[in-house]
Amino acid sequence: MNQGKSQTWFKYAAQILETYDIDYVAKSDTDTLLFLDKMTVFMDENLPPAPYNRNILAGSVADKWWRWEQDSSSPQTQPSEEYFTEKYGKDLHLYVEGQIYIMSRDLAAFVAKEAAQHTQSYREGHEDHDISAMAFHSPKPIKLIIIALHQSFWQHRVKVSLRSNFHR
Repeated sequence: MNQGKSQTWFKYAAQILETYDIDYVAKSDTDTLLFLDKMTVFMDENLPPAPYNRNILAGSVADKWWRWEQDSSSPQTQPSEEYFTEKYGKDLHLYVEGQIYIMSRDLAAFVAKEAAQHTQSYREGHEDHDISAMAFHSPKPIKLIIIALHQSFWQHRVKVSLRSNFHR
């Protein structure tokens, strides 16, 4: 999971998006069930078409600092976290969660280049965190579209739900 799968996907996707003139790419976990009717409505209402779809990242957001403070065994600062501390301070450390996130074509291309150029400088080996870190490393402002739980067009952890229902 954390060996570059998502970085490889965004590299491949950036090439295809350009070839077929597609505006966005999504990444979802294998245990995420998408409701395409709701996803289409979300996209129509919230994701602007070209040429207005620049540096957009959409997804459900987690704040890593808050999670670290809840887990006393986690180190508060690691060398890979210096980028965030330098740019944003210690009060905020957001990343999009992996059940699904959507990225504009230009941002996907930027992430693909970042993945190739910066193998370890600010990555920690957690797939969703690292993709967000690469996106936030863009010299251009990121337009972060936060999808709240009540707005979601997916069900996550489908494998766990199916397993528990199967065993009943």
